[in-house]
Amino acid sequence: MLEKVNGRPIRRLVELREAFQKPRDGFHVIEFAAGDALQRIVVAAGDPERDATRRVLERYGIAESYRVTPEAGKQADRLDPK
Repeated sequence: MLEKVNGRPIRRLVELREAFQKPRDGFHVIEFAAGDALQRIVVAAGDPERDATRRVLERYGIAESYRVTPEAGKQADRLDPK
């Protein structure tokens, strides 16, 4: 389960998007809940991130890199079942 991105706790999808807007020293630090096999991922932010995102969108024919509708923002954007 995702716990933090760039030091910010994540409970809703909108928080995830906001956290990715503020990398730490040029990197995104993605932290998972204790007990998961994978504890942390660190990936480059900036140009490498934008280039990789563009390639994935083009390869798979995806029109947008991110979208949460207003309805989803009120109900379905929670990451945890609580």
